[in-house]
Amino acid sequence: CLGPKFELAALFLRTLVCRTCELRPSFVRVRFHVESAPVSNPLMTCIQGTTTLPLWISDPCVMGIDEAGRGPVLGAMVYGSACCRIADMEYLAGQKYADSKTLNEAKRESLFEQIKADEKLIWAVDILSPSYISANMLRRTKRSLNAMSHDSASGLIRKALDDGVNVRECFVDTVGDADKYQEMLSKRFPSIKFVVAPKADSKYPIVSAASIAAKVTRDHGTKNW
Repeated sequence: CLGPKFELAALFLRTLVCRTCELRPSFVRVRFHVESAPVSNPLMTCIQGTTTLPLWISDPCVMGIDEAGRGPVLGAMVYGSACCRIADMEYLAGQKYADSKTLNEAKRESLFEQIKADEKLIWAVDILSPSYISANMLRRTKRSLNAMSHDSASGLIRKALDDGVNVRECFVDTVGDADKYQEMLSKRFPSIKFVVAPKADSKYPIVSAASIAAKVTRDHGTKNW
């Protein structure tokens, strides 16, 4: 344990960095165009992704969710999701997607381009700006990073359902207690079968694809800070 004084100083430093930085959302890449319009409210999250959804989304689908930049000192925290038909999971396993942390930058970039071009995949990212994170953690009724993470994952699921994606299964890389997280998601979305597990990004290719989308999106933002 580093002690309460050190932890308080670290929290202050992180807060100071976050509050003095602004997210530059021009890095957000979507499947058919580059999104260059600024986020209208930096205290809101920003979901972007596949713009034209394919017809197969009405078939039973599986979804994967992972994040990049959790608890960032610089830049945004980005949640990513990917979806494909359950019938295409064997195909997906052959695409060599892997946990983004195990890949070098060039390989991640190459695989993200592959994801965007793959007609059997759709993807989305939810960008949580430093201002959004700080405002939630410093308000009178504080909201923890875990709670924001859970809400981001839920938001990606809700957006997919609202867009007509027939999500039947969802694999999620855990944040906090995996059993409690899975129970919470199951209560929010009772029609979906959830698997919440540590290192899901290295176990399930659909989560690996989500991990790559999140990591490359965040890399583009911090690179052009």
